[in-house]
Formats: sequence, C-alpha cells, structure tokens
Amino acid sequence: MNRIISDILEFLTICKKNYYTIPENERGEIQHRLYFHQKQLNELVERLSIVKECSKCKGTFPATTKYFYNDVSAKEVLRPECKECHSNSKKEFYRKNK
Repeated sequence: MNRIISDILEFLTICKKNYYTIPENERGEIQHRLYFHQKQLNELVERLSIVKECSKCKGTFPATTKYFYNDVSAKEVLRPECKECHSNSKKEFYRKNK
C-alpha cells in the first residue's frame, strides 16, 4: 500500500516538474510502475467508496481511471467530466468544426 502511494506521489511530482525533461530511461521505469499499480489503486478506491461527481452530467462514479480520464495538469489528477461526457463533447466539437 505504501509503495503504491509513493509511486503515485513520485509520478505526480515528475509531472509537475515537466515530465518530458526527465531522461527517457527514467520515464519508462516510472510509467511501468504506475501502470502496474493502477489496477490495484482502482480496486482500492472502489473498495473505499471514494466517488467523484461529473461536472457535466452530475452523475456520481468511483474516482478511478475506469470512469474518468487522467489530467496531470489539474489539481485533482482526474478530469472533471466522466469519460462518456468527455467523449460526447469531443464528438460535438468535431461535428461543429469539420
């Protein structure tokens, strides 16, 4: 559990420092560890009933990458809208700007 938390904090710190300035060999190792723990983290969040409300549809979902896309530029790390709403807004934008 502590290893998962430390990996996530390390990843977020690197993202804040500008991920692409890190040497490529170090990026790969950090990405691998984060992806390895992502499934366990999602299960933990669902077990603890940590939820997040979508800013568009106002639906409440578990705060996992199953329902929300990552957004490393934001404070909360997950995008404010659920994946379905995000997809719909991208499709609408595409239709308007063909």
